[in-house]
Amino acid sequence: MTDLHPHPATAPSGDKADPEGAGRPSAAGGAGTGRGRSAAGPSGEASAPGRAVRASSSGDPGRGDGSAGDGSPQPPPPPTADPVEEDEIVAGPVVIVIDDPAWRETDLPVLAREAAEAALAALALPADAVTFNLLATSDAAIRVLNARFRGKDRPTNVLSWPAVDRAPSCPGGKPCLPGADELPPVGGGAGEPLFLGDLAIARETVLREAMEAGRPVADHLRHLVIHGLLHLLGYDHETEADAERMERLERSILAGLAIPDPYAAFPAETAAQESGEGGR
Repeated sequence: MTDLHPHPATAPSGDKADPEGAGRPSAAGGAGTGRGRSAAGPSGEASAPGRAVRASSSGDPGRGDGSAGDGSPQPPPPPTADPVEEDEIVAGPVVIVIDDPAWRETDLPVLAREAAEAALAALALPADAVTFNLLATSDAAIRVLNARFRGKDRPTNVLSWPAVDRAPSCPGGKPCLPGADELPPVGGGAGEPLFLGDLAIARETVLREAMEAGRPVADHLRHLVIHGLLHLLGYDHETEADAERMERLERSILAGLAIPDPYAAFPAETAAQESGEGGR
């Protein structure tokens, strides 16, 4: 699981939830909602002022390797979200489950889709070949999840539960990204999109962090979605080498979205001290 804390730099920091925790997040904090649930236990992150941690084994908002893609001269049409149920919205690869109704007053579907598609493009993963759930919830609800899966009785910004452990075999190594054998055939047809896992994000914490950092809420929200998605794909910040790889990738993806570097002028050491997480 991952969580982010308020700070002038407001970069995500999170950790994975305890893999032994039962169930996956939902509006009620119980069994998962949305599509593609897996049997894997939750993994999350708790964010520090400039980094992210996964509740099962990650820590700060990591750094990363890989580049943000070429970026076409003519961007595609603005993404749209397709309502499916009263509490569920499909936005490209993201299945958003609305727990806190106040999220409906935001541009979450468009922003989450933009962020997810940018991150997947940077990793050469087709957006129509994968999917993940995003629980849009409140501070009160995420506090329950944070206490249940991470033993931290406080709200956090974002939590992540990877469906599969894709962490690298050595510090600073490249995560085991989905291969052709896991993805549906190119061009659609038979086969369901590969389920990557679940994220949960807390509205009040996101708004507070953006305000305290003096950053647009849209920028901070997209950064958190990217950070959480990278955790689902095996990126982490358990070690300095892992953090450098993940953060480098985040910066590249964000730059492609014209979002300023959220880690600038915010040393990792300060992030760990300010967050009280000590890293992960």
